[in-house]
Amino acid sequence: MYTGTGVLILAGGESQRMDQPKPFLKINGEIFLEKIVNGYLKAGIKTISIVLNYQLIMNIPENISKNKSVKVIPNFHPEQGRSYSILIGLKKYIDIDFVFIHNVDNPFVEKNILDKMCLKKISNGFVVPSFNRKGGHPVLISKKIILSILSRKKGFKPLNEILLNFKRVEVEMDSENILVNVNTWKEYEQLISNNTIPAEQKVC
Repeated sequence: MYTGTGVLILAGGESQRMDQPKPFLKINGEIFLEKIVNGYLKAGIKTISIVLNYQLIMNIPENISKNKSVKVIPNFHPEQGRSYSILIGLKKYIDIDFVFIHNVDNPFVEKNILDKMCLKKISNGFVVPSFNRKGGHPVLISKKIILSILSRKKGFKPLNEILLNFKRVEVEMDSENILVNVNTWKEYEQLISNNTIPAEQKVC
């Protein structure tokens, strides 16, 4: 199911609103970055790239940095924002047909969600998971979108604006985890106190 599919984890920002690097926040004993990477590996996806703020490279756990399925791409210009991280990350995926784009501020990866999204993937568009008709993450983009982003010669247009030019496929899910977006310390504390991860380890 995941042949020709990769993952791009966006962790190249400055975490200004958190005042602490989001990739290394912990939940249930794992840092966000670890939990995301392990989730995709357990799901069966073995092509993973992480765009990480260059100042944090030395802090990556060995189980990530030494994993041959994972490539870490330093972002030397975190001030350029998310669009720049997407651009430098996708340069490694010219030969990939589909890419999950996953923000580090959502530590959840659920295999059943990835499966449902892959079943709906299309070559001329993208797939978005939704909960109560509200779109969430990750987003699964096609090679056509990847090439469109890489062919841009001026500026770094936000991904949501680029996607307006392509077909959108929305898949309704039964997990509210797809809406998680941790940008502040208050949101992080709320996430921990709510114990969003199911006890039976539904999250892979």
